[in-house]
Amino acid sequence: MADDERSIDPAFASAAGALVGLAGTIEAALDHVGLTLWQYRILAFVALQPATPSDVAQWRSVKKQAVSRHLNSLVEQGLLTRTPAPADRRHMIHTATPKGREKLHEAADLMELYLDGLLATMPPARAATVRRGLEEAGAALDEIWKGRAPVPATPSKPSKPSS
Repeated sequence: MADDERSIDPAFASAAGALVGLAGTIEAALDHVGLTLWQYRILAFVALQPATPSDVAQWRSVKKQAVSRHLNSLVEQGLLTRTPAPADRRHMIHTATPKGREKLHEAADLMELYLDGLLATMPPARAATVRRGLEEAGAALDEIWKGRAPVPATPSKPSKPSS
């Protein structure tokens, strides 16, 4: 059957649907190494620079309480350390441990294997194009994260009709 004749499940027919499917694949890979997506993202952020819970919350655009549970879990697993900030001992600084950095590498390697498995189902030229597209999307996200590109506007929610 030619590529054009393949039937695609409507749930995956759009780019957004494909992203949802990829997210599920990533979550499965992370689950295999004992991390949630939230934990992975926080661990990756803290591996780049030691951070307070407020730093992590600001980066995730959430309240500090929302990240505390994840930080505590990562500390309990020995993936992060928590030490008082030298300037203000009331503030705690989280730092990735060698075990945490190893867990990040293990997770990244497994996610690459999962991606390789997905790409292996495609013709090589298409797989290469998809990989390049993902790498470009990663570079664009990095530019946004570093503040060198604007955060994409999100559409406002339609207002509810008044009754």
